[in-house]
Formats: sequence, structure tokens, C-alpha cells
Amino acid sequence: MNTVMEYVRRVTEICELHREGEKPLFLVAGPVNAGKSTLVNSLLEKRVCPDDAAPSSLFPVHLGFSNKFSAVKQAKGRSARLEEKDLRSVLKNKRISTAPDKVEIFLPSGLLGWCNLVDTPGVGLSVETDRMVREYMSRADGIIFLFHQRGIDQATHRFLSEIGTAGIKGWISFWINANLGLIDGTSLTETKQAIRSLFPGKSDVFALNTADRSSTGLISLFLKVRAFDFFVREIESKLSRADRTIPGLIDRASLQAENERFLIRLWEVVEKAGAINSARQALRELPLIYGNMVNLLGASSSKLITGSVIVPPHKNYGRAGRRPGEVIRSLLEEISLNGSLARHDRRGILKKAAAIQSEKFRVMVVGPFSTGKTTFLNALLGETLLPAEDRATTSCPVLLRHGHEKAAEVEHLYHAEFFPTICQDGKYSLDYREVKSLTGILENNSLRERIAWAEVCTNGLSRRVTTSQLAVALDELCAMYSKAEQITAPGKIRRIPFFSKKIPARTLTSPPIASVKINLTKRDPLLYHLDDSLQRVNFYRAISPPRSLLAGRVVIRHPSENLSFAEFTDTPGLDSLHKRHYERAASVLASGSLVLFFLHAKHVLNGSIPEQISLIREMGLDIPALYVINFADTLSDLEKEKVLIHIRQKLGQGTNGLIPYPRVYAISALNALQRGDDGFERLLRQLRKKAEDTEAGKTARTAAELRGWLSGIASGTEGRSGIPHKTRQEALYYLGELERLTRKLLGSGVI
Repeated sequence: MNTVMEYVRRVTEICELHREGEKPLFLVAGPVNAGKSTLVNSLLEKRVCPDDAAPSSLFPVHLGFSNKFSAVKQAKGRSARLEEKDLRSVLKNKRISTAPDKVEIFLPSGLLGWCNLVDTPGVGLSVETDRMVREYMSRADGIIFLFHQRGIDQATHRFLSEIGTAGIKGWISFWINANLGLIDGTSLTETKQAIRSLFPGKSDVFALNTADRSSTGLISLFLKVRAFDFFVREIESKLSRADRTIPGLIDRASLQAENERFLIRLWEVVEKAGAINSARQALRELPLIYGNMVNLLGASSSKLITGSVIVPPHKNYGRAGRRPGEVIRSLLEEISLNGSLARHDRRGILKKAAAIQSEKFRVMVVGPFSTGKTTFLNALLGETLLPAEDRATTSCPVLLRHGHEKAAEVEHLYHAEFFPTICQDGKYSLDYREVKSLTGILENNSLRERIAWAEVCTNGLSRRVTTSQLAVALDELCAMYSKAEQITAPGKIRRIPFFSKKIPARTLTSPPIASVKINLTKRDPLLYHLDDSLQRVNFYRAISPPRSLLAGRVVIRHPSENLSFAEFTDTPGLDSLHKRHYERAASVLASGSLVLFFLHAKHVLNGSIPEQISLIREMGLDIPALYVINFADTLSDLEKEKVLIHIRQKLGQGTNGLIPYPRVYAISALNALQRGDDGFERLLRQLRKKAEDTEAGKTARTAAELRGWLSGIASGTEGRSGIPHKTRQEALYYLGELERLTRKLLGSGVI
């Protein structure tokens, strides 16, 4: 830190003496509600840009230095000065139709003396604002790109891919905002891997906390170092031109007859030469100073990383009470075992009634990744049983149902398909994640042994290969698309290149591998007893990469009373970079009775959410849904109200009446897991009521089916003619039992 500060002091003196021309333009960009405006306010040490849970910046806000505050609004080619009291209402404008083109604010600020800042609208807000942000990024001298705590998602990856393809003028650095608390480091790792492939050589990814002044103070220092880089290069170029004039100046000084005038001229030459040497020295030191700066940022990032918090079981698990449906089901089973009655069931009434009663109330927990879905389910269980991380963690559907012991079954796929190459704009490149997944399976001996046979598809033709032949084919594929030569050990697949070549299709003699299908030997589900610590560790390994790639479904039984009224299914994140996560989530939605759609309180306004909900409704065959705003404890009461109003408007009016009046619940799943949360309890009561209403409907339908059938037997009009008197009497008895149970359930308000 001392080395960097000393450099800043020296370069400040050089710049103040010789700086001319424009200051560098630095941009703060990132997804909606990533904390960009909060960061800008912290850098300025003044709350200038509005920062709350609703989208704060709908237009670019330019910030420059002036000894006196002033502001200008530009709209439709016209400029208008703004008083400080009017600026706030303009910046808080939430209507894009009436928003200005941009606002320029000038104020006294130490950082703005060295650079101009622009606070940009959030990526994903609209197509128009995304286009505008791309234009700004293409001409900025530097970019601070801020991610949410969960890291990069599919929409942001797509946006940055377009930026990387088009190219940028200056530098870009990436930051994960840990403003919700310490991170576990997984989102940092995932984001670094994604950024490396998009911006080769510009893949710095750090963590910061926009709510912590010490963290944002380092960003301010980082921006100053970057600004000094800009100025020193400019000054060195100007002084280099002056350097060429020094010999002539010395010659002219030597012509002075008077010693005093000679010394004055000579001193001017010495000062100019000293300035040139100082600028060149500063330029030579820049790589070292930037390296020190990177080390400081890395150390600061490490302080924001912690291990996962494990909450031990803290609830007593009792036997679930007997529900109305179970009472009817017991009577139904008793009737089914009566041979004389069952013989007269020609219409299959008993089978139909049994099917109605066997229907489970299933709650499908869906939404973007890292919105707290798994933490919510852990809160239902009363302990940290399922792994939950900042990155996309759930890779296959996980079904939770009631059981007397804690146990898990991992059901495996029998076949899987991978797509190792991508063809875009007539050019082929390597899909890093797909090749990494395949390589992980082949290099794991236990998984490799399970492969019965593999199939490689090229140019529409498939051929069977052995695992050894597949490994060779993948190795050749990595060699073809790698930008650097690699030496690999025999029998090993070479390192998968982060920076894949893009090979024009016309230059290839034959198309590369389009897909790889692997077929696995059948095996029984793996059973794990989760009260055993060793078996729990083995379970975690089974649902983590690369083994999770071949897991089709996980079924967990747990004695939590919260699972007595419904089954819950955790699904992979819909916007994960892993494309098969979306497919796996989509494959199970149709089997649900109710969807719980999770949204992050700080990311709730992401532009892709209505699109995701529309897809869910299509895939889920119009399943009813409740909407959960998680991490609500990070919002003030006013922000919470804004979010609830905004999400109802966005899901209702803003989507052609997609949802007339969505039911939205604000909760903190982490608080519910650790110490309790009122919002969580309200949501749980609503889920229980939904389940009870559904069960009451099933019970009423079952009772009606049985009543009609038993009445027919008792009166002799059902089934075969000549029903024995004893069978009629038995039908009358069960009809009486059914009526007694029905009256009891009606009296208790169940049906």
C-alpha cells in the first residue's frame, strides 16, 4: 500500500505541472441493481445518484469536476440547467418515455479531478438501454463492470459476449459486489472462468462491498492509478517531443555572454530534462505499481470470502398428524380388500378413487440461480442438508418428501448427450463447459466404467466408439481449437483451451464433432443414510460435478413436519450458464401442483424475469404460482414496498395481462434457517392452506365417486344383476361409514 501511495504522490506532482487536454472517461456498468449507483456515490463521498431497490438509473449520468455544483439535463437535442433541488426528481424519473437523454453533473470531488465518471443504466433493463450501454462501453477509456453477488448469469454473459466480439477502446475490470455479506468464492471462480473466454488477457475479477468505505476506497485508488496511466503516457509523449529540442537549447544557452543569463537558461534546460526523466521513470514503474494494486485488490477480495455456514438440526421432528385424505384412503383400502364388493366394480371406481387419492401436492421451487431456493428448502428441513453456494449449485431436480429417517436416493441417467462445438456466423468454436463436462466423466474411473458405449455424431452421421477412442477424439478437438501448443501425458486429454479458436467452416475439410452421446449401464439408485457423516459426504460428492452430470434425480426423505403436507422439488437455476440446467428444470415442471417462483430482492427487476415466467407457465401447463422475494431483509420498509408494487406491475400490466394480480411474498430464507422469519412463516401458512384446499377437493371427489358406486350396489343397480343380500348389506355399512366421515370432515370445515 505504501508503494502505491508514494507513486500516487509523485505522479500527482508530475500531472499537476504538465497535464493538458481531456481527462479519461471511466464507466460504471453492470446488471440492474448490481450496486453501480451505490459505488459511484461512495467514490464521490456524496449521495448524488439515487440508489434503491427499484431501477435507479434509466439514463446515463455524467459526472465531472467543478469547484461549484451545477447540473445540466439534455433531452431531444436541447439542454437545460437544473437546480440542485430539481435534480433529485429528474434522477428519480422511472418512466423511460419521459427520461432525458443524459444528465451532466459537475461538483467538487477528489476523484473527479483525475477522471470523468459515467453511471450507466443497468444491463437487462431494456433493449434500447442495452444498446446505449454498448455504445458507451465501446468508446470509454476504462470500465468498472459490477456483478451481483451470484456472479455472471446467462443474460449478462450474452451481453458481454457481444461487447467482446465488437471490441472496446480501453481497459475493463470485473467486480462481484458482496454487499449482502461474505461470499463463499464459488461465484468468483465461475465468473473468472466465463470472463477468460470472453476477454482474453483482461480477465481480472475481484470482490468488493459497495457498502464498505474501505473496500470502495481501494476502487478509488485503483481508478486514480488507471487515470495516472492515461496522463503519464500523454505527458511522456509530449515531453519526448520536447526532449528533441534540448541539444538546441543547450547550444543557445552556451552563446550567452553573461554568466547569470547562461545559468538561467541552463537551469531551464535541466528542469525540462528532469521532468522528462520523471515522466519516463513513472511510466517504467507503472507495471510494478499495477501489480501491487492487483495484490491489494486480491487481498481485499479474500477478506470478503468465507466458507459455507452450516446450520445444525434445531427442530424436533415428530410424526405427522393424520390428514383427512388419509382417513378416506384407509376406508378406500378397506373396501378394496373386500372381495365381494370389489367383484362388482366393473367401472373401475375403486381404481379411479385410489388414483385421485394417490396424487401428491407438489410444490416446484424455480427461478434464477442463487436466489435462495435451496436455502429455503434447508429452512423447511430445519438444517443445512442441501449444498447452497453463491454460484449455480443445483444441477438436477431434487425431490423432498416426508420420511421417518433422513435418507437420500440418487437416480442416475441411462444416457446423456453433449455438444462440444458451436457454430456461429459460419465459424466453429469449442464449447468449454460441454468439453469440460465430458472430460470430467472420462477422467473419473468410476464414471468411465459405467459407460456401456459412446456415439460420436459428425456431419449428421453417427458412429460408435470406445471410451479410449472418445478420449482421443476430444484430445484432437482440443488441439485443433487451442491457440497455443500443449504437451500432454500419454492417455490424458490435453487442457481444454479457455480461448478457443474460431475456425471458418469453409476452411475445414469436414465438420467437427457435433454431438457425443454416452449410454450408461443400468444400476439401482444409490442410497445414503444422511445421519451418518461419512455417507453424507459421499452424498455430496454424488451430487457435485462431475458425478452430478449423470444424476437424473435426487429423492430425499426427511422427518420435518413441514414436508407432511406437500412434496417440494428444487430445480436448477433457469438463467445458469449451464444450458442443460434449464432443460432439467423444464422437464419436471409439468408434474407440479404449484410453482414457487423465487426472485432476489436486489435483482428482482431483471428484464428477463417476465420472459422466464411466461416460459414456466407454458411448460407447466398453467400451474398456479406464488412469487417469493428472497433476501427481503436487505431492503428497507420503503424499498420493500416499492419492490412489491413494481413486481406486481411488471408481472401483470407490463406483460399483456400475464398475471392479473400475482401473490408476492417477501422473506429471508437465511434468517428462517438460522433464527426464524415472519415472511417465511406467512408463506408456509399459505402453502399449507393451498395443500389442504387441494386435499379437500380430492377427498370430496373420492367421496362422491364412492358414494355413487356404493349406493348402486346397495340398491342393486350397480354391476352384475342379482347382487347377494350380504354384499348389499356390506355396501350399506360402508356407505354409512362414508357418510359419517363426510359429516365429520364437513363439521371441521375440511370439505
